[in-house]
Amino acid sequence: LRNESGRPRLVTATGYVEWVLGDVRHKCAPHIVTEYNPEVTGIFARNPYNTEFPGRVAFFACDALKISYTGDRTEFLGRNGAPSDPGCLKKMHLSNRVGAGFDPCAALQAPFGLAVGEEQEIVFTLGAALNAEEALALAKSVQLPGAAEAALTGTHTHWDKLLGAVQVQTPDP
Repeated sequence: LRNESGRPRLVTATGYVEWVLGDVRHKCAPHIVTEYNPEVTGIFARNPYNTEFPGRVAFFACDALKISYTGDRTEFLGRNGAPSDPGCLKKMHLSNRVGAGFDPCAALQAPFGLAVGEEQEIVFTLGAALNAEEALALAKSVQLPGAAEAALTGTHTHWDKLLGAVQVQTPDP
């Protein structure tokens, strides 16, 4: 983000994901447990009842030093809220509540100030691993300088190679 408004600004960068961690959201949601991990400034999620991928742990993290967070989709969206206009964007901080029994999500909100002409980059990362230890190691690794951009480039390369394997040319435009 770059402040070109001509005056100092206080803004928030907000990232949001809805957890499924299984096949169908409404079936899996009651079983998802979230927890906050301050080492990577992120929320980890697991579904202990997922028999297809037992033990898997997902994470959503942010490289900002100061954030607020929630694992409750209802809090993020607000009363009668929708993903296109979430109620939390009208607040400067979230409740920092995670755990079981919520409509699960991961929402991270990073407030920061920008002086006139100042620029700041905030990186959100999403990943999953075989277990909690590997998820933490992966989350830490993508927070190293340049690692998230390298991972994104690698993902683009992978999909370009996979989807570009077959080329079809016809005489029709």
